[in-house]
Amino acid sequence: PSGAYYNPAGMVFALDNQITLSVNSYKSRNTTYEKVIGSHDYEQQNSSFYPSFFGVVQSVGNFKVGFTFLSLNNENLDQDSYFDDLTLSDSYPAEFTMNYNIIANTILAGPSFASFITDYLSAGISVYGMYQSRQEISFQLITYEPSETATLYEINNTYITEKVYGLRPVLGVQYMPTKNITLGLSSMFGFVMSHKRDVTVFTKPFEAGQNIEADLSDDSTAGLRRSSISYDDSSLPTTIRFGVAYL
Repeated sequence: PSGAYYNPAGMVFALDNQITLSVNSYKSRNTTYEKVIGSHDYEQQNSSFYPSFFGVVQSVGNFKVGFTFLSLNNENLDQDSYFDDLTLSDSYPAEFTMNYNIIANTILAGPSFASFITDYLSAGISVYGMYQSRQEISFQLITYEPSETATLYEINNTYITEKVYGLRPVLGVQYMPTKNITLGLSSMFGFVMSHKRDVTVFTKPFEAGQNIEADLSDDSTAGLRRSSISYDDSSLPTTIRFGVAYL
């Protein structure tokens, strides 16, 4: 059944009806942004374990018909960072706290069809509906001391949601020039049907002597900005695969 994603033309070589319930994946990623917070590096560590595939292939006359569900991306980042030895451009000592959370995933689901064109050549197509979502929350707090008797605070809080709906067809052919060699070629392309991004940003400077806990709980809309953008993307990246198998 995984051939529906990589090359749907290969489904015709399945000897019987098949179903795949799950393929479990573990992903770990470590990203380092060099010297982005003063002279300090910022590191992000992300890991997740999730089921990523479900598929079925069924014979219908001379055709092979399939349906697959894929989770291509499942990202869950929740990280707290603290730097207590920073210096601002005007030589003030500063502390920086950042809480960063990302939840993102990409899902494909749809039917597939494949058939022999000749005894040695097959063709297939999968038509996937795509749903991609991303939620990002960033909280940043800067504390600095312009003098021995004054401590100032500044906050930046950003909330972003993004959703993309699209179509991701896959076209494939498979050819057997001999009984021992198989050649495969497939192309995945796509179209965006809807792409929307909502951003809310709250920024608030704090004066010396104020209570930071009280200000954090303040529901004032001062410094609040909201925006909603709809993109007119027309296409998605194209992926071309070619492979050779020898038996």
